[in-house]
Amino acid sequence: ELMKYIKSIAISTLITFVTLLFPTFVWAQREMRTTRTVILPKDETVTRDFFIKAGEVVEIMGNVKGDVVVAGEDVVVEGKVDGDLLAVGGRIWVTGEVTQDIRVAGGEVILSGKVGRNVTAFSGSIRIDEGAVVEGGVVAFAGDIFSSGDVRGDLWVAAGNLNLSGKVGGNIESYVGTISASSKADLGGDLIYTSDNEARIGKGASIAGSLLRKTPPAGFSSKQIQKDQIRQVFRRIGYAAKFIGMLGALVVGLLVVKLFPNSIKLIEPIIDKRLLASLGFGFIALIIIPIASIMLMFTVIGIPIAIITLMFYLLALYLSKIFVSLWLGGKLIKLFNKNNDYLKIIIGLCAYYILTIIPFVGDLIALIAIISGLGSQFILYRGWYDSAKLKKLT
Repeated sequence: ELMKYIKSIAISTLITFVTLLFPTFVWAQREMRTTRTVILPKDETVTRDFFIKAGEVVEIMGNVKGDVVVAGEDVVVEGKVDGDLLAVGGRIWVTGEVTQDIRVAGGEVILSGKVGRNVTAFSGSIRIDEGAVVEGGVVAFAGDIFSSGDVRGDLWVAAGNLNLSGKVGGNIESYVGTISASSKADLGGDLIYTSDNEARIGKGASIAGSLLRKTPPAGFSSKQIQKDQIRQVFRRIGYAAKFIGMLGALVVGLLVVKLFPNSIKLIEPIIDKRLLASLGFGFIALIIIPIASIMLMFTVIGIPIAIITLMFYLLALYLSKIFVSLWLGGKLIKLFNKNNDYLKIIIGLCAYYILTIIPFVGDLIALIAIISGLGSQFILYRGWYDSAKLKKLT
């Protein structure tokens, strides 16, 4: 519960910070109201990656030569995206052209345009309309999926209901509650489905390959299979995100070792010899700083101070695992009579990320690392301040 509380504070802080930097709100009659946002007008072209954080309605009506990453209640892409589209929203509607991959998650996803490569979608409802063309394959997780367009690659589906009335050039593999193919369906490969129910195939439907039904394992319903598949995908995504995060932290850690070799020699003994003090100061800082910063924002004149404080706070949160990993790596390489700062950060970060993926205790380990890392930084910086004060440098 404590970890969830800490995470909620961190997320709230980050959202507040981003909202201040990328305002999508207007002040009217003492209340905040979101505005309808046209992000890119028709006939306008952006020649770099286009990143939008949020809006009530996000519309891409022009051309983007780069990747588009958007979030909104409604996301509409009517123009051309010469790159990938990554979108999260209540309703995502693509009527234009995306030359590369689409990866989306939303309440409703509608594809009516052209996609140059593959589509990956998580949604309550997914529609591939008549006239839509997907040059690659489709991977879809949804309650209901309606495919009336032209999918030229394979179709892999986990859904409650799958309705086919268009073209699929490759094979179809699905885990579904029900599946139906209308008389307009033109399937160029095999139709393989795992379901409790027989497929409903309309007269005139064309299936070039084989039609094969697989029975779900005993004790499992199609809904359970769907949940298990989705859970497995998200687990893999989580592991991939952890690995990418570790690589990023490793780059930062190596830079810290290179640029601040003396500072890391000071912070390791603090964690080692003043662990309880580090935990105490770190816990206080973790809770108080975001609350105090948010309160400062309500004073209006305190907004600049709050923003600067939050920037340093987020930086300190990130550096916490770097410093703790250095300390942990130092302990581990001592077992082999080694003493190399670069080796410390490499071994320490690997050990840290391995420990944090352990079920049940991983989150607790990450929390302790954040708290002790924050506290040790506070002790170090306070020592520097006191030393500078004695030398009359402040």
